Order: sequence, then structure tokens, then C-alpha cells
Amino acid sequence: MLEDTIVALSTPWGESAIGIIRLSGSKTQEIFKNSFIPINGKLEIIPRKQILGYIWDKEKKQKIDQVVACFTEKPNSYTGEDVLEIYAHGGLLLLKKILALFLKHGTRLAQKGEFTKRAFLNKKIDLSQAEAVIDLIKAKSEKGINLALEQLKGGISQEIKDLRKEILNSLAHLEASMDFPEEVSEISYLKLTEESAKWLNKITNLIDSFEQGKIFKEGFFAAIAGKPNVGKSTLLNKLLKQERAIVTDIPGTTRDRLEEWIDFYGIPLKLIDTAGIRKSEDFIEKIGIEKSWEAVLQADIVLLVLDASRELSIEDQEILEKLNHKKKILILNKIDLGEKINYNTLLNKSIIIKTSLIKNLGLRELEEELKRITCIEQNISEKVITNLRHKEALEKAGEFILNLKDSLERKFSEEFLSLDLRGAIGSLEEITGENLQGDLLEQIFSQFCIGK
Repeated sequence: MLEDTIVALSTPWGESAIGIIRLSGSKTQEIFKNSFIPINGKLEIIPRKQILGYIWDKEKKQKIDQVVACFTEKPNSYTGEDVLEIYAHGGLLLLKKILALFLKHGTRLAQKGEFTKRAFLNKKIDLSQAEAVIDLIKAKSEKGINLALEQLKGGISQEIKDLRKEILNSLAHLEASMDFPEEVSEISYLKLTEESAKWLNKITNLIDSFEQGKIFKEGFFAAIAGKPNVGKSTLLNKLLKQERAIVTDIPGTTRDRLEEWIDFYGIPLKLIDTAGIRKSEDFIEKIGIEKSWEAVLQADIVLLVLDASRELSIEDQEILEKLNHKKKILILNKIDLGEKINYNTLLNKSIIIKTSLIKNLGLRELEEELKRITCIEQNISEKVITNLRHKEALEKAGEFILNLKDSLERKFSEEFLSLDLRGAIGSLEEITGENLQGDLLEQIFSQFCIGK
């Protein structure tokens, strides 16, 4: 399949000002010559120079669209192959006609992530950098973008490669002393013990960074829950700073969950407004309440809204009981109408914030508490692990180093030490792609969109 020349639309389908079509492979330059006419009539291919002209169907002797074309010669392209990008007008019919023309000239449609996959296979980037591409596309916050960019630049790769090099140097010395005992001095068990402690510390620090890195990448999930008409939808609108949910005085207005992402002080925060929880005989409302409980139980934190102007009801108490072991903030809303709720009975239940959402009272305190709970550290290092696959590979490497330390303490022979060192190196190479297992490559690139 690497011999094929591939083509894909690299911008989303739909009407737009520009649609970008990308080709990569050995036939790219030939296809360029056969399907493009410069505006001045003479095609002079100069790599990385944009040329204005027409996509031309030679058989029909018909111009399809006026476009800008840019050719990049191998190995200086994104994929490491000859690459052509066509900047066409973004009409659906036009783009389909251009794609059909290129397919007729001997290309095939690219698979998901195949351009980036070729970049990896042609050693333009390593596997962790390839994964950073999809993280960058899917990033939901500025910090998430920065972390993905650092990984794309090779920051994480370099950390891993430096660590691998240190372990490899020790392995080389160890095996040389085994093969040539008369020429190479024996490796010091004491020195190797000190080195293994240093390696383990680096690995542990990277693993420990994962929990925070995961939050910046995947986000924090907050479900807004409570009885009908307590102010849940108003809270959603206030946090979003836009009128997203319908707000009325009629109980049960929200019958399905509403989901929105916001960049909350650098963290992707997913807010879910749920249907009011109460006993109901209405079939549709009952489905909405079931979905509410699903969201609440899956959430990282629950924002439970209670009506402070009324006494705690049996339904409120039942909700509190079900959420007894769930991380939550109790929001006592409508304090402008007077406080009738028994405040003391709630003190041991959770964090409490008093609000009048309609008058913007207590919102700042709520945001500060959310900020504290999500453990936001704006000065977080850019060398952060955000990928579960990387974390698991590091954990395996750590286990091999722990085995090495145990073998050193027990004064095992060099052969056993060599096995542990090789295992640690192999685990680290899984991150950069130097040591691939099974269908891992297909699994990773299947997450990409077509055209990237």
C-alpha cells in the first residue's frame, strides 16, 4: 500500500471559501503535470512555490476550477514523499469533481490518518509525535494545545530517548564486559544501583504527571443535578456565559441532557445540564431522569443545586443519600428569596456555596471552588504524559528497573541484569515506535480523520 499514491480532502466536507485536496506518493508529480494548467500557460514546477492555475480534465478538454497549487518534493514534505496540495474553491460538487479526476489518474482515497502514518513510516516523526497530531486537533483548551504542541515538537520523545540512551549505555558496557572480560572492566553493581535509582525517579515523575496531563487532554466532567426548577439551567447559562438552555418557571423544562465544553482556566470542562430529578409518571420525563442519573454517576464532580428558599424535601434527601460518596458541591440557590433550608444539616455533606444565580451572587465563589477541585496549576511543566499508552509503557519500564534493582541486591549474574535492561529499553521504544506490538499502528491511526 505504501507504493500507492493517495488523495484526500483535508478540509471538512461542506461549503466553504477553500477546500484543500492533498496527494502523496510516487505518481504525484506526473498527476500534477497532467491535470494542471498554470494561468500563464507554462508549468514550471518549483518546490514549495504556490502557482495559480486551473485543474484541467484532459479527456474532456475542460477546466474544472481555478486553484492554487503547491508541490513539495520528497524527502522535504510532511510525508517524506512527493506531496501536492490543491487549494480549490470549497464547493461540494467542485471538490468531488477534482477528487474524481485524481482517482481516474491512478490515485486511491487515503485511509484515516494515512498521511501522518506515512510520515511516521518514512521517519519524519516518531510515533509519539504522530499521536500528538490527533491530540492537537482534538484539544479543547489552550493548555491542551500547548501540551500537544510540545509533544509534536518532540519534547516527550527526547525525554524518552535520553532515558533510553542512558540505559542502553549501561547495557552496552555490561554486555561488553561479559563478551570481552580481559579488555573491558566489569560493571560496578554499586554504580548500576545508583543509576537504576535515577532512572526509576525519572520514570516515576513522568508517570505521576499523567493524572494532570489527562485532565488537560480529556477534560473534567461536571454534571449539574437537582430537582426541577431549582436553577440548574440558569447555572449552565451563567457558567457558559451564554443562553444555551431554556429557562422558565415551569418545572421540568429540561427533559434531556445538554452538554457543552468550556475552556475553564485552561482546563476543558464538560458541563452537563440534566433533567430535574423527581418522581414522574410522564414516560418521556422518566427517560430524561434516567439519563440524568447516568450523567451524575459518570461525572468527576456533581454540582447539586438546592432551593435555599424552601426546606429540604424528601426528594432532596434521597438525592443527597444517593450521592453520599460522590465528589460534589452543594449550591444553595435563590438566597435572595430568604433561607429556609436547614443549613446545619448539610455542613457534613459536602462543600457548600450560597448563590442567587438570577442576581449573579456566589458565582465567583463557585468558580474558585471548581478551580481548586480540578487542581489547576498554570505553571505545569510542558513535559507531561497525556497518553494512556505512554503511561502503561512507562509502568512496564519501571517494573523492569525494579526487577533490576532486586537482581542487583541479590547479586545475580550479568545475564539476568541484561534481561532487565533490555526489557526497560523495549518498553521505552514502544512509546516512540521503535518497538511496535501487533496491530498497534492500525489502532492508533484509526483515530485520525481522513486527510490527515
